[in-house]
Amino acid sequence: MKNRLFLLSLTAILISLSAARATAQDITELAQKFQDRYGKLENQIKDMTMVQEITMISKDGNIVSDVLYYYKGDKFRMDTKTNTGKEKGMKMETTILFDGTDMWMIAPFMGKKKISDKEQTKYQKDKSWKWWADLAKNGKITGTEKIGDRNCFIIEYVSAKKDEQAPFDKIWIDMDNLVQVKAEMTVEKKKKAIALYSDFRKVPGNWEMPFKTEFFYEKDKQPISIIIVKSVDINKGVDDALFEIGKTEKKAGFKDMFKGMVPGGQ
Repeated sequence: MKNRLFLLSLTAILISLSAARATAQDITELAQKFQDRYGKLENQIKDMTMVQEITMISKDGNIVSDVLYYYKGDKFRMDTKTNTGKEKGMKMETTILFDGTDMWMIAPFMGKKKISDKEQTKYQKDKSWKWWADLAKNGKITGTEKIGDRNCFIIEYVSAKKDEQAPFDKIWIDMDNLVQVKAEMTVEKKKKAIALYSDFRKVPGNWEMPFKTEFFYEKDKQPISIIIVKSVDINKGVDDALFEIGKTEKKAGFKDMFKGMVPGGQ
């Protein structure tokens, strides 16, 4: 199953556009408010560490991955330990590292491999908390809908280029605090998948973000995966050496292990 890597979204607070004004021409104003708010928050983030547990659901047995993310400026690192489902206690490990210029995969049996610019898009190294940046050029507000007790804008995405795939087909944003509530995307064989966000909590910097994300197929509601955020730490002083390819340990894992973990990967 070919899926794009879909990471968790960090979100902030504040917006007050009326539902009556939720039309396509509002997207520029909405995007600017995102930029004004998120731009300030982004400047406050010197570094960030996040821990997740990702469960890939299968009739043959669930596959659970522990994922540790590091962000510092433009640099990014993702360390993953995944149970193989074949031998109790055995875990495969791998590292995806972006040093600010190049992206690398580090795993045993293959050592270090430089990832091409085209392949980098599947890892979405910063889209998990910068999804708002594409609103003005790739999105339009097409309506509103109430999900649970939240009034949401519905934003539809289009690809900027013919061969480029948008991160979502649609996304539902809470009108009051801008958290992502729901998303729709196209996965393998043009199937539609839905992401539902829940367990919203405050994190350092007075942000609100979902600590649980559930993915399932739209047609039959078959579950695909669940992402649980274990912790988020801001400005704790992430070591620069973590992003230096020559100082990174080889991890016990296998090539392209992220494929199929969550909807959207390749």
